[in-house]
Amino acid sequence: RVKIELSGDLSFVQSVKDDFMAHQVGTQRQRPSTIGQQTSARLGKFLRWMRKEDHFESYLCPLEWGNKLMAGSNFLTRLGRLSRYERQRHFRNEVFDVVCTGGKVHGDEGLLSEFLTLDYGENDLYETLAHWATETIVKDQRYVKRLDGLGDNLTGYCVATVAQSHMAERLFTISVDFFEAINASDRIAVVLSLKSRIEECKDTVVLPKVLSDQLVVPRSRRRHEADTLEARKHKLISDYYFHETYDLVKDVELLPLLVKRRTEIGNFWLLHSDSSSVTPHAMFAKFMEDDAPSDSSEQPSPPNLQLLQYQINTQHDDVTVDIHKDIPRGVFSPLRKRRFG
Repeated sequence: RVKIELSGDLSFVQSVKDDFMAHQVGTQRQRPSTIGQQTSARLGKFLRWMRKEDHFESYLCPLEWGNKLMAGSNFLTRLGRLSRYERQRHFRNEVFDVVCTGGKVHGDEGLLSEFLTLDYGENDLYETLAHWATETIVKDQRYVKRLDGLGDNLTGYCVATVAQSHMAERLFTISVDFFEAINASDRIAVVLSLKSRIEECKDTVVLPKVLSDQLVVPRSRRRHEADTLEARKHKLISDYYFHETYDLVKDVELLPLLVKRRTEIGNFWLLHSDSSSVTPHAMFAKFMEDDAPSDSSEQPSPPNLQLLQYQINTQHDDVTVDIHKDIPRGVFSPLRKRRFG
């Protein structure tokens, strides 16, 4: 129970109480006209919002588990409908990315291509999450894991959500939301246990940094993208990379050859490829260590990883390769066009 004290003019305090209670009993209130009445209405709305959120948090923290973690329970159903705002307010969040590297198709399979599976390793990823979790909330999307003996909470748990990138079909973002005040060391230990399980899979790689929000929109999609907030965000992201473009001679074997060279020789991760569309394209990425010299007198610091993106776009008779590289530390004019080796 939370106690709130209001002090000041008695008529104003009573007005706040009336505004707060009016929505409980369904009384119609006149539209506020004065500044005092408007302030009172806002305070009443704020107090009702606090009560609603406190009530929801008490629901998220049951006194005992009982059957709440059984499949189909009301508790799990409500966890499956958590909004982004509710997750940010009531949970602490840890995020990492996973790339599925299986089922590589280079276009040279001939007649057997139609029998190849479209599973890149995501089924193993979903199965790993299901075995790691206590119960599945939404199949192939959201899971819950009970955490006993962490901190002072009797009902500690976390909710793991996996989402496929809308730009790269092989890239998945896993968000682990921890309820209540689970300390940082315990959160890291739980996330590391999940990462180690995923790394045991044959066709999955846990990335050292999150790159899902740093991908540059392919040129073929950028031309048809409407002028929205998301499009402006993509434009801003692309401006903060060194950018090089190369034109290649179009050939039927070009895309499969580049896919092989980038993945097998260049050690890139294949994030997305589509050779069946009107405009075939492919997207690759990898992290490179910053080659800036370090001071030998100081303690060695963790390597600064820079993202390198490699995109192949086919438009009619043209094949264009776009390379985007992170701006290194110490560069104060990232929007200026510069070349890199």
